[in-house]
Amino acid sequence: MRYSPLYKISKDNGLLAHVYEHLLAQYILKYLQDRGFFISSDIILTAKTYGDTCYMDVELYNPAAPNAYNEVLRAFDKHAIPEKAVRRAVSECGIEINRAVLELKQDELMSNLSRMQSSGWRQQSEMTYRKSYDKSSVDTLFCVPYLKYGKNPTSYSPNAFWNIQ
Repeated sequence: MRYSPLYKISKDNGLLAHVYEHLLAQYILKYLQDRGFFISSDIILTAKTYGDTCYMDVELYNPAAPNAYNEVLRAFDKHAIPEKAVRRAVSECGIEINRAVLELKQDELMSNLSRMQSSGWRQQSEMTYRKSYDKSSVDTLFCVPYLKYGKNPTSYSPNAFWNIQ
């Protein structure tokens, strides 16, 4: 087994890190499945966002998986993320935090995601202390200039998580 603990920081923007986490995990899993790897037997991927940081832990059990994994990391960093995938990730994040998406400025979000993609991966073993719960945390930040979530609803409807005007 090979273990790969990586992270990327989205400086003072937990929302961006959270959307990035969803896009990253889905891309990696699909890429590896399309190349014949099996999730849970060949690879186990865990992606999490704490504060303004996206963490990814990967356990690789197939001897060919490390090369494919390194390939997919390079591919994702060069990948033009489809707008539809971004909207889906934004909706998924809203569902996780129980808040409707009220406003999305797609071009600005795409630009910020592109900047995050171009930043380098870091090893978790080299990480220094970071605050995980402050005003920029994914747990406390629900509005940035290009993405706004509403208040936590008291009741739900089928369209509760996508109410962009």
